[in-house]
Amino acid sequence: MVDFALVLEGSDALKAGAARLPTNADKGVFSFNHTTHSPLLRRPIAVSIETKRQGEHFQDALDQLGVWTSAHFARLTELLTAAGRSHVHPPMLPCLIAQGSDWKFILAEKTLAGEVVSSRRPLHPSAQ
Repeated sequence: MVDFALVLEGSDALKAGAARLPTNADKGVFSFNHTTHSPLLRRPIAVSIETKRQGEHFQDALDQLGVWTSAHFARLTELLTAAGRSHVHPPMLPCLIAQGSDWKFILAEKTLAGEVVSSRRPLHPSAQ
């Protein structure tokens, strides 16, 4: 699990979509997401955020986001298949790693071969 997530909030379109959600096969719940954490069941995750202490454990954060986004891609693929759209490629998933004032933007993508790859960009702290 990641430390924080920015989510989409209850528009009419989201509520209508939630009413048509198939059961998450592995978890037995109706959710947009791959997690059974109750606040996230009906709120699609838009950005996943992992935090670490300044200058520590960056690779651990990348590994954790890799596992998290792999599960997220699996759920999105499951939803696309249930909607009869298995030919549609899942969208890229934006993520952030925050280490004190050092933030990095990670964009995770599922390749056609099924691998999860990411690209990183530093986010510079705003001027004080």
